[in-house]
Amino acid sequence: MPWSSKQVVLPLLIGTSLGGLCFGALYLYYK
Repeated sequence: MPWSSKQVVLPLLIGTSLGGLCFGALYLYYK
């Protein structure tokens, strides 16, 4: 079932990238 796996992987990938950007921004601000 490629649909279910893609529906899980895509939001997870987007969430990880956004989380990384937010973490990087906070790291630069508080450094």
